[in-house]
Parts: sequence; C-alpha cells; structure tokens
Amino acid sequence: GVRYLLRLYHAPLETDESVEAVIAFAHRAGVDGALLFEASYDVDPALQPLAVLKQRFARLRALVPRFRAEGFEVHINVMITMGHVDAGGGRPELFDFQFLVDEHGKVSRSTACPLDPVFLTYVEQIYRWAAECGADAVWVDDDVRFLWHDLPGMTCFCPHHLQALARHTGRLWGRESLAAALRE
Repeated sequence: GVRYLLRLYHAPLETDESVEAVIAFAHRAGVDGALLFEASYDVDPALQPLAVLKQRFARLRALVPRFRAEGFEVHINVMITMGHVDAGGGRPELFDFQFLVDEHGKVSRSTACPLDPVFLTYVEQIYRWAAECGADAVWVDDDVRFLWHDLPGMTCFCPHHLQALARHTGRLWGRESLAAALRE
C-alpha cells in the first residue's frame, strides 16, 4: 500500500507548540507518518557544525516517541550530508575538511568532498545520531552527488580525488590534465 508521510523540516519542529499544531494537522490530513528533517531548505546553510546538529538530532530523538504516541510512523531524513543547499550562506571556513573543486580550480562554498577522511568522520557522527533517534527508517537525501551544487560542470578535482585516481590508474593526474582527458 501507499503511505503518506508529512515532510517536516526543522523549523516547525523547534517548539512544542508548533509540534502540537503539526500533529493536529497530520491527524486532520490523514497522514500515515512523519518524515522529520534536521535542517530546512529555506534558512539553513549548506552544512551545519556538529554542535548544532547534536542539538537538532537530540530534538528529533525526543520527538520520535511523541509522534509514535499519536499513531504515526516516524522516519528521519538526513537532508544535508555533503551540502544540499546554501540558502543560509556557505561557510566552509567553519569546517576542517576539503570541499569540492571544479575543473577550473574553484572550491565549492557549500559541498564537502566525500573522500576527505575528516568529512567521513563528520558524516559518521551525523548518521549515528540519526540512527539513535529510533525512527522506523533513516533516509539519505539526494545531496550525495557530484552535480547540481554551487559549482557548475565537473567536480571533484581536489587533492583527495587526484591522489585516489593516481593510486587506481598508476598515473599522476593534475586538475587540468584530468579535465582534458575527461572532455576527450
């Protein structure tokens, strides 16, 4: 059967009053469950520091039983893994990991490189917190991709990717030579 999940970004989940209004609406609308997000497309920066996310996932963990008590299925959607959006202004300077690099050498202000070990530790923590919420499912949003972020064209030409490609191919690659080979 088809199930209808109400998508709830972070903003309406911040206060108990707004959560109660959402629950009342969900009952009136006849939804089957709630899809709770740790972020919001409209107001959040591309990535959040772990201190912010720790608080947000603690809030989601507290809300899962509340929604279940009302008879709803509860899912967590991790909206921002690599850097989904940038409505709030990218702040890569807040993070110790590599961001995507395009074929011209421009560094993304919103999207992390998924090969950076420091970034992978960050992601591991995010998904640990998501799992600890005890929801019926944890979703990975569609920002885990190399296209349609803040950089047009091909990515990632960062040092991590160039080194990985060199290990895989046995050939040293520079950003320019790799971009030329890919265009050919």
